[in-house]
Amino acid sequence: AEQTPLSALVLAELCQEAGLPDGVLNVVPGFGETAGAALAENTGVDKIAFTGSTEVGRLIMQAASGNIKGLTLELGGKAPNIVFADADLEMAARGALFTVFHHQGQVCAAGTRLIVERSIHDAFLGLLVEKIGRIKIGLPEDPSVHVGALISREQLERVESYVGKGLAEGGRLVTGGGALRDKVPAGGHYF
Repeated sequence: AEQTPLSALVLAELCQEAGLPDGVLNVVPGFGETAGAALAENTGVDKIAFTGSTEVGRLIMQAASGNIKGLTLELGGKAPNIVFADADLEMAARGALFTVFHHQGQVCAAGTRLIVERSIHDAFLGLLVEKIGRIKIGLPEDPSVHVGALISREQLERVESYVGKGLAEGGRLVTGGGALRDKVPAGGHYF
């Protein structure tokens, strides 16, 4: 992601140190509109692997179609957590908690939907809300922290807009639902 280029550069350095031959892995940091478009349109680039939004994936596919290069696109998805009445509710709640909150929910495989059998709905929801209430939010350098800040103010506003849209479409908020300003480190974008 253009907001976090250093992680890809460190990965490339580690690959080089491990003996990966030059030219096998190339990292081109930059903004998608310029660097991404240049790579997709360049006839000297044989293949592009992209992880990100469906919208950007379509743009890459379109730009790369002129020279029919190989593409691997891992695009935004909707990953459900499905819990049936015969499930171990404690284990299911821990699993749902992890899939929703790891990496602040900013991964394409985040559990964005929770489907629970009606007969256990209230018990499961209560257990999950209780676990959410115990999540420690703060700086990632603290090993006791479970969730850090979102990457930017824009991302925080985007998440807030999704919550607002869900409520407008009939959703019901059972915990959280807005930016955190108390009991979190200053300067971060916590939700």
